[in-house]
Amino acid sequence: MGAAREGVSGGARGVFGAFSPTAGATGGRGLYTAGRACGKRDGNDAAWAVSRQAAGRSRAPGAAARERRQGTNAARIGRRTEERNGVALVNERARILGNAEAGPNLYLMTLEAPRIAARIEPGQFVHMKVPGMEAHVLRRPFSVYARDAQAGTLEVLYQAVGFGTAHMAGLARDGASDAGAAAEAVELIGPVGRGWDPAGATRALLVGGGVGAAPLFMLCERLVGSGVRADVVLGAQTASALACRGRYEALLSAGASCGCEGPHCATDDGSFGRAGFCTSLVEEALAAAAGQGAPYGYVAVCGPEPLMKIVAGMAACADVRCEVSLERRMACGIGACLSCVVDTAHGKRRACVDGPVFDAAEVVW
Repeated sequence: MGAAREGVSGGARGVFGAFSPTAGATGGRGLYTAGRACGKRDGNDAAWAVSRQAAGRSRAPGAAARERRQGTNAARIGRRTEERNGVALVNERARILGNAEAGPNLYLMTLEAPRIAARIEPGQFVHMKVPGMEAHVLRRPFSVYARDAQAGTLEVLYQAVGFGTAHMAGLARDGASDAGAAAEAVELIGPVGRGWDPAGATRALLVGGGVGAAPLFMLCERLVGSGVRADVVLGAQTASALACRGRYEALLSAGASCGCEGPHCATDDGSFGRAGFCTSLVEEALAAAAGQGAPYGYVAVCGPEPLMKIVAGMAACADVRCEVSLERRMACGIGACLSCVVDTAHGKRRACVDGPVFDAAEVVW
């Protein structure tokens, strides 16, 4: 779930998410075969966990004990999900190392989460419990922008568009300049979901709209590191909203030896790159690759749903396999509650564990 995307997916879209240029999180998945059904007991356990969280929303005496029981229950459900789907879920307390503004209403949060950082795959997401929001019992899914497995850190790009993400933007980080401020921590479940699968591609096109650029960055790193040519198209409303552009430029410059190009950018107001939507750049890239006799073997896109639908159609016309990272409102994040279903050619699927990444040809738009 984006990037982080509030109330996904991300965009984060920030990124289910994820991520999406509207905040919070979508995004993510590891390469595994997801289970098709949730056991009745798991559903009851999830309902029990939510009811216990609701009971503690006033932070009355005993709230800490209730939270410990909730964490134990989440871990139990996570173990069952892992047994069923082959996903190694971790429930980890993550200290906030950084929480800086990255653009207009955009923030980059750096988290110390060594166990999740060691496991997470490109496109997977984390389900976050935000401190100081006891009245809001549901976690928030956020796409993971970047990770440093050696340092044990994750980065989440999110957009402040509602109460939850606005509250997040004010959380103190380690070494905060505020007088006497101590670093705060969030609680994460992750890595969750099914990620990008570019298997077999020798040339790939990555398309990110808004904070939807964030869930694609780890995929780009993996492609470049494997010697696969990766071309990148980014779109945003303004130049300052192209928050991921600098990192993509550095990464693709390092991959110049394998022919990587970009990022090619478009902004709605024309303040950077082409004026207008980035879909024209996508159309040109697909045509140019085919004309060169080196067509793309894979397209990955994350951003607003209209963008993903249009790019999926372009890829289908060019006979190129395309994957999309879909954003849905999400409650449990582990496949138990069925609140994040996606209509596909094979029936309803859960964005949290069967996605958020889906084969675009299978999505019922």
